[in-house]
Formats: sequence, C-alpha cells, structure tokens
Amino acid sequence: MIINAKSVSVNVKAGLSSVPDLNGNGAKLVSLINTHTAAALVAVNPDGTNFYVGAGERVVIQKDSAATLDGTAGGGPIWATAVGFTN
Repeated sequence: MIINAKSVSVNVKAGLSSVPDLNGNGAKLVSLINTHTAAALVAVNPDGTNFYVGAGERVVIQKDSAATLDGTAGGGPIWATAVGFTN
C-alpha cells in the first residue's frame, strides 16, 4: 500500500482529535501507529465504537469526518495522520 499523507501527525493518546487535514477538515481516512509495547484501545466518538491497535502496528481506518479518535486509554503515543492511498 502507498500512503499519501494529508496532514501532520497528532497524538490521539493526548486527547480527542478529528485528525484534521491541512485545510482544517476532519479526516475520513486515517493511518494510526501504536508506538507502545502493548495493544492500545482507540475509541471512535460519538458513535461509541472502538478497536485495538497491536503494539508497534499500523492500521488505516475510515471514519466520518466529524468523528473524533480517542486513544487516551492507550499506554503510549498513538500517532494519527490523515491519508489518501492507492493499492
């Protein structure tokens, strides 16, 4: 997969973020990397869903642009970047 960055990275462990792109719009496609040594829980608000990102793993998720990601339950930084991609 080729990832095309559309924003600067934000640490969702530090608090809620819509992962805004360079124009300030919340991202619909987000690359997340968990830099901690244990799995990290990431909640998607306001829809109440969540998922785990394994230790040292990168995932790409799709969300509504207004939805925020909350990684405050994680043990270490979880970096999120708005992306576009092609396969």
